Amino acid sequence: LTSRIYPVHGELVEPHIEFFSSLSDDDPYMIELGSTAILLWGLLFGSIGFGFFIYGKKQKAIVPLITGIVLCVVPYFIANVYVLVGVGVVLMAIPYFVRI
Repeated sequence: LTSRIYPVHGELVEPHIEFFSSLSDDDPYMIELGSTAILLWGLLFGSIGFGFFIYGKKQKAIVPLITGIVLCVVPYFIANVYVLVGVGVVLMAIPYFVRI
């Protein structure tokens, strides 16, 4: 494949691929991909949450079990990287400080 450079407003820029370009902006089924950082942080917190969940299930400990479930689900609802990292760190600290 050859890379082409197109002039845009007096500068040369490379074209980029628009994902889901055939969908309109008002389409309720349009998926926003977000950034790579959110994807990787979500994967990390989901993996740690899965570990908490397995530990809580085997040890019959409710706090790690619930924290694990929340850590797996929360990345789906937070779109800001800084908020995601903050919430993830706080959730990971809960089983250390809360003993039931």
